[in-house]
Amino acid sequence: MAVKIRKVKKRRGFPVKMKFSTKEEVNAYFDEEKLLCLYCGNRYEALFKHLQISHDITPDEYRKEFGLPWRIGLAGTRLKKKLRKIMNGQRKEGILPMRPSEEHMKKLRKSIKNRRPSTDVAKNSWHRRGLEAHGRTEPWGATDFEEYLRRIRTGRTLTEVGKDDDMPSREVFDEYLRTNLAFREKFERAWDMLPFSVQIRGNRLGLRFEREVMDLKKRGFTSVRIAKVLNVSESVIRGRISNICKDKGRAKVKRIKSVIE
Repeated sequence: MAVKIRKVKKRRGFPVKMKFSTKEEVNAYFDEEKLLCLYCGNRYEALFKHLQISHDITPDEYRKEFGLPWRIGLAGTRLKKKLRKIMNGQRKEGILPMRPSEEHMKKLRKSIKNRRPSTDVAKNSWHRRGLEAHGRTEPWGATDFEEYLRRIRTGRTLTEVGKDDDMPSREVFDEYLRTNLAFREKFERAWDMLPFSVQIRGNRLGLRFEREVMDLKKRGFTSVRIAKVLNVSESVIRGRISNICKDKGRAKVKRIKSVIE
């Protein structure tokens, strides 16, 4: 059954064109007895029904548009206190369990696998904690990441450099790689030239390793002999050959399907 849209009067200045970017902004927004609707400017104890009936959107669509955290309920402090009191009473009476059930935990673990994208608030909070841990106030810049790469070129892994007190963490470096294509290409070239022992230690084998393995395989070398030539373990060679064959198999199936279709 379709929901009947009920229009409400919008106050001047609404809808707002903004996204929350800091934890302080989010806390101030939710620290009200009634929550402000950023579409119309009216206040409600909870926005769930209001958003659907008056604006024809879901709570998650609202959160996404304004950069609000996914897991904070769209309700004011008055309603949250009331619901918290009811739940605590039900726990004392045995109606609700004191701890989440195993079934609930399974659903929670499953939801984590299908995690929604991080909001700017979460990213900024994470970055700020990382800077504070290094005693910094200014964000990491291009010069810092170039120095990170220089240290990698000396034969160290991403994780090892990320533990240096004056360097960003491995996670921050990975994010920089994802958002800066030119720098990522520079990193990939530098990483590919490192000794295979370093690549294995960093759990990141490059294309040069793959080419050399397949070249030796075509020349009739066994996995044991390839491992000795490249100075790595036999299990690494067997695993790499298996992955290469799987990738080629998937590519072949894809080509066949494209011809059939």
